Amino acid sequence: ISGSAQIERGDATLPVQQGTPVLVQDKVMTQAGAAVTLGFVDGSSIGLSGSTSIAIRDRGTVNGQTIASRVTLISGDIHTVVPDKPGQPPAEVNTDNSKATGASPNQ
Repeated sequence: ISGSAQIERGDATLPVQQGTPVLVQDKVMTQAGAAVTLGFVDGSSIGLSGSTSIAIRDRGTVNGQTIASRVTLISGDIHTVVPDKPGQPPAEVNTDNSKATGASPNQ
């Protein structure tokens, strides 16, 4: 975490701090000049640059743990890191206007 970021959870707005859990239906927003990286139990991560908003839309199960499985980019810029998992489909990044699909860096 660098700078200021918030989580919208229902009617509440929470400051993002190291270790803050992100839940399904949460929206994460960074202020101008801020940066936040969200890490997931499967080893993947999403980095949000300044003035970025995402929403956690769905969940799945990996190794018996519930994790975010669909994240929507509302505005701004993100950087994703998704580890190579044999038998798993490639990662997708969806926005309101476009869709980008990428292969793992090892392919």
